[in-house]
Amino acid sequence: MDDMSDSDMEMMDDSVTPTPPPPPTTVTPPPTTTTPPPTPPTPPAPVTVNVSISNFAYVPAELHISPGTTVVWTNNDSAGHTVTSESGIELDSVLLGNGESFSHTFNTSGEFNYLCKPHPWMKGKVIVQ
Repeated sequence: MDDMSDSDMEMMDDSVTPTPPPPPTTVTPPPTTTTPPPTPPTPPAPVTVNVSISNFAYVPAELHISPGTTVVWTNNDSAGHTVTSESGIELDSVLLGNGESFSHTFNTSGEFNYLCKPHPWMKGKVIVQ
């Protein structure tokens, strides 16, 4: 190679094709499984029970409900009526006119007897258990 001139060396260098670099290696990570956080339990929907006041009577006259249930009394009579505990403590509505309602949520177990103040023969009972 000593007999070669500088120009011959340059020609040789130009004729050599460089080796391309290897392509980059792609590493695919293994699939990961993610567990979603547990959803909190949905509280039960509020329960509402309706009582109609019609023909001078509570319909139904006796209810069996669970604690947390709301009872709605609606007066469908032309006369005014109340929903009043016989003991006067738990329930005490105003005089309800036609189409008016009174509601109460029963949170404690027990038996609750009620009547209509102007018509004391009208009686009803709510049993919470």
